[in-house]
Amino acid sequence: MAKYRKIDVRIWIDAKFLALSTEAKLCFMMLLTHPDLTALGAMRTNLRALADDLNWTDETLSKAFGELLANGMIRYDEKSRLAFLPNFVRFNAPENQKVIMGWSKALDLLPECGLKFEVIKMAGDHIFASACNPGVLREYQERFAIPFGIPLPNQEQEQEPKQKQKPEPEPEDNPFQGKKAAEQNFVHENEGSAGPAAAGNADANRDDDGWDSIGPSTGAI
Repeated sequence: MAKYRKIDVRIWIDAKFLALSTEAKLCFMMLLTHPDLTALGAMRTNLRALADDLNWTDETLSKAFGELLANGMIRYDEKSRLAFLPNFVRFNAPENQKVIMGWSKALDLLPECGLKFEVIKMAGDHIFASACNPGVLREYQERFAIPFGIPLPNQEQEQEPKQKQKPEPEPEDNPFQGKKAAEQNFVHENEGSAGPAAAGNADANRDDDGWDSIGPSTGAI
C-alpha cells in the first residue's frame, strides 16, 4: 500500500466536513490514511476492525460511520466488507501509466461485489475529469474500461442520437407568377404596336381640363 496520500487542506473549510461530529471527522481521517487503503481509495474491512483501530466501542464507531455514509463520504458493502472513499482518486490522480498498472494489483485485493465495479468506474471518471495525459487515459482504457465494459465519457457523448435536421421546404411554384408576367408582356407588346393612332385615341377621350372622360385612376386595377 502507498505510504503517502494527498489530502487537500481545504477539507478544514469544507461545509460538509465541518458539519460532522468530532468522532465522524476522526473516523474519516483514519479511513483516509489507513494503511490498508489501496491506491483506488478502497479496502476490505469491517466495523469491528475499525472500532479496534480507534479503540472505540462498536456503538461509537457505528454512529460516526453512519454520518459518513449519510453524507456520501464513504460507501460500504457490509456483506463483502468493502469500504470505498468515492472522492479519493479525485485528489490522488495517477501521474503516469505505472500508477494505473498498480491499480490492477489493488483491484485484485478487493472482494467481488457490485461496489467493486463502482470503484474502478469512478476512478476512471475522475482521471477523465482531471484531463490526465493521454498515456494514462490509454492505459486505463486498455486495462479496465474495455475488460469491464465501462463506457468512456467521450464514447457516451458519441452514442447520443444526433438530431436530424428537417430539410428546408422547396419553394412552391406560384401559378399566378407566370400568368402575371405574360400579361405584362402582352401590355408592352400592344403599347409598342399601337403607335400614333393609339395616342390620338387617348387624346380624343381626354376632356379640356386634362382628365380622362372615365375619371381619375383609383388603383383598383
